[in-house]
Amino acid sequence: MWMFDPPEITIPPGAELDLYLSSADVVHGFYVEGTNINLMAVPGAVTYQRVKLDREGTYRILCHEYCGTAHHLMAGTIVVSSQAVEEQ
Repeated sequence: MWMFDPPEITIPPGAELDLYLSSADVVHGFYVEGTNINLMAVPGAVTYQRVKLDREGTYRILCHEYCGTAHHLMAGTIVVSSQAVEEQ
């Protein structure tokens, strides 16, 4: 399983985001570039962290734990945008 689900998350600035991570196969990393968000997804367990991103922008999510042949494809994004408020 070389993907994050959902692959993109959009939130307004300052919103609290509850992250629940699990894995169906092997250990995966979950690192959000430009932040201190650095978690592990472990098979048979749920990792939880509440985070808050105040700055607008697009933050790349990367798996930083080698997890197999498609490891390099495992990425996602968190979009922080004031337009997210208008869409809700």
